[in-house]
Amino acid sequence: MAIANSIWYKKDAILKSDFKESIEKWHNAEIKGVDFSLPTTKNEMNQWCSDNTNNLIKNVIEETNASDLIYLMNALYFKGQLMQDYEFKESNTRLLEFTLEDESKTTVPIMNQRNHLRQVENEVFTGVSLPFGNNAFSMRLFLPQEGVSLNEMVSELATPGYHASSEEWEIGAINLFMPKFKIAYKHSYNDVLTKMGMEKTFSGEGDYSGAFEGLDMSVSNVEQHTFLEVNEKGAEAAAVTVVNGTTAPLFRAVVFNRPFVFQIRENSTGCVLFMGRVGNPAMQ
Repeated sequence: MAIANSIWYKKDAILKSDFKESIEKWHNAEIKGVDFSLPTTKNEMNQWCSDNTNNLIKNVIEETNASDLIYLMNALYFKGQLMQDYEFKESNTRLLEFTLEDESKTTVPIMNQRNHLRQVENEVFTGVSLPFGNNAFSMRLFLPQEGVSLNEMVSELATPGYHASSEEWEIGAINLFMPKFKIAYKHSYNDVLTKMGMEKTFSGEGDYSGAFEGLDMSVSNVEQHTFLEVNEKGAEAAAVTVVNGTTAPLFRAVVFNRPFVFQIRENSTGCVLFMGRVGNPAMQ
């Protein structure tokens, strides 16, 4: 996992020294004075995004103009390879039916493995956890029970204190079916942040006097671009280990063939790095 921060500001503006020192010390950010009226500035900023996301996100800034004062940018890059004994075998992937939220059907590539995985089950959902790397990170998958909508399950997962609940993720014999999927997502968070109580941030009433000498600043947009792909990559060589056993207990089938929720989390803190819902694995 890698995190990068940068600040791009109008080159003839003067950053206050306390602000600059704080950003460099606590956020380890690159700070660059640029000319936003030049089209090459956009290219340089997009190159920074590409460099810090392993080329997954390349075109964040569509244009800059002379009225721009500052851009604050954060990039998070994560690559998790399944632990060797938990990798999928590519030859097990088949085209199978997936039921969408409107009950229509589509056909998508579904991966499969039999393994002993951490699981949890209640009246709302079935959860399965796949470990990455040295088990520092994991992907949790949540499938709503029959008769429970995806929105109802999301509301349950969003309940305050849920992650600190006493529900145990216990090891169980699982025959796991889950789709390959890819998500590319862009969203402006102005409305969300305003509803969370940050009205002054976008109304021009926010106090950002600590940033520049002799200049007022307001926030015009907060936008996030996200890319995520889940497939068998990196799993091919070791997947044979998973299917080598010839005797085993009965494996309970958990089939993610309808909309579900995923999380990628850091296990020691429980910090969720990425979270999303997959309604149609065939769409990006």
